[in-house]
Amino acid sequence: MESDELIGALGGWCEAAFEGERPSWWEVYAKYFAVSVQGTESGDITRKKGCLYGAGMVMRKSHWEELNDRGFMAQLTCRKGDTLSSGGDTEYSYALRLLGYKIWFDERLYFTHFMTKGRMSLEYLSRLRKAMSHSNFMVLPYQEVLLSGLETKNSLIKKALENLRKEGFSKLMDLIKGDYEAKEKAKEFFRLQKRFLVDYAEYKGVRESIAYWLGK
Repeated sequence: MESDELIGALGGWCEAAFEGERPSWWEVYAKYFAVSVQGTESGDITRKKGCLYGAGMVMRKSHWEELNDRGFMAQLTCRKGDTLSSGGDTEYSYALRLLGYKIWFDERLYFTHFMTKGRMSLEYLSRLRKAMSHSNFMVLPYQEVLLSGLETKNSLIKKALENLRKEGFSKLMDLIKGDYEAKEKAKEFFRLQKRFLVDYAEYKGVRESIAYWLGK
């Protein structure tokens, strides 16, 4: 962090330590619990992964203060206690990128992430993925500002209708007859289309918030 002042946030990697027995499905779904390596090698991942999970994240205080001085208001929070709200770490990463700062991975930053018994179930994982789907929608405006292309209400509706036309029936079949993963992906598909159709006000609110603090 001292060697490059343009590094806004730094992430590392971790392994899990389990309070109880390690689930048989763990390797497939570990990423949802912020247990993964965030880069193939140490260095700038701004245009690769592009964001960091909050576990073990190192933040530069001066950049955080700069965001606050601009009036940055986070739309998302990270998980607290028993709540499954998420996305604050991703939103913060994108906010720093909008200010021109780098997102960095360093393999020397290693830690152990403790997994309690209560979190090690597919039912918990389903609830976690549902919360993440909301945060993914809420950070879309950040991604679009970075790519210089913002959606309108009509374009989001058009996108949802086209997605439903192409994949709606197959996803419905997955929801009815699919295995766990197929059902979860189908749920996510329908959640996203629903948000495209009826949640434009939330999307617009994030977009207006970004325009406010980024323009100061």
